[in-house]
Amino acid sequence: VHLFARGYYAHKNTIMPMLFALAGYGINIGFAILFAQTIGVTALPIAFLLGTTVQLVLLALFITKKISYFNIRNFAVKFLKIGFASVLMAIAVFFIPQFLSTSFLTLQMIRVIVGALIYLLITYLFRCPELKFFSDLLNKLKKPRRA
Repeated sequence: VHLFARGYYAHKNTIMPMLFALAGYGINIGFAILFAQTIGVTALPIAFLLGTTVQLVLLALFITKKISYFNIRNFAVKFLKIGFASVLMAIAVFFIPQFLSTSFLTLQMIRVIVGALIYLLITYLFRCPELKFFSDLLNKLKKPRRA
């Protein structure tokens, strides 16, 4: 959302991001009130997700009118790949049993390692180009510097 909003700002358009933010906040508040009666405090992150998603979609769709070379389809495919990898990672981390006979810190470290490995595996299988960026960065860090 912040990156898209900055794209509008660069084109001296501050009204559209503000209107889309208001729409997102309205949806956020509406769904929070609607869901709070049935599911309680869990409604807050769900409503925030829905409001922010609407704001992101509006920003992405309308920015193509200002930036003609922005490929919305390419962005959507990348967004869905990374989103799917994130959801699978979250599910895996959630189901790591809390009753393991380890300390709290060890359990959290296991969750971080398993989550990272699953995320990297899924993004590798999806051939996400962002993964190459990080592998190139790691390769640069491995190389010894010349004095």
